[in-house]
Amino acid sequence: MPEDIEECLRIRPWLCNKDTMPESYFRSVVREEYKNNPWYDCHTVAKLINVKADETVRRYLRKGFLKGVKAPGGPHQYKWIIRQSTIEEFLAIDPRPSRNDIARTRRLAVLRRKGKPRKLSTRWLIRCPLCLGDVIVTASPYIFGTEIMKIFTRLYTNGKCSHGEYVEIVSAKSIDKIEKS
Repeated sequence: MPEDIEECLRIRPWLCNKDTMPESYFRSVVREEYKNNPWYDCHTVAKLINVKADETVRRYLRKGFLKGVKAPGGPHQYKWIIRQSTIEEFLAIDPRPSRNDIARTRRLAVLRRKGKPRKLSTRWLIRCPLCLGDVIVTASPYIFGTEIMKIFTRLYTNGKCSHGEYVEIVSAKSIDKIEKS
């Protein structure tokens, strides 16, 4: 029976208040779990991931960006518990658009409404560092020269050249997704 309690506390240590719990072996288990992987409520997580409102954290939980557990309370009363490891995973991939992405999207929408042309791709002439051959690279206009060269080198010159005369690079984010899969 004590093994079952310990297992439960290792999985859900927030069920006991580590500060008001009487001194015992189980309190040490809860404290150890908090030390290894602390847990926070929405208010604290909002500060840690740099958002203003608890509701934003709840929205991330509903959308699946963050993983959390509902801690029990009374009827219709609960609070979300989010572990430190989950916050670190979220910040590593951070699906939120940056302010620059939002501003660029708005600018492009304004250009589109006004009927003005916009650049969809840019062509670069790159010299392959291995075979010293010229390669024409078509890429997003938002990827610049040094970044194009790094991406080209990472994708097409891993030990031997794997490119043709023409290469297309979509975007840095999609390349990271391709490499992970």
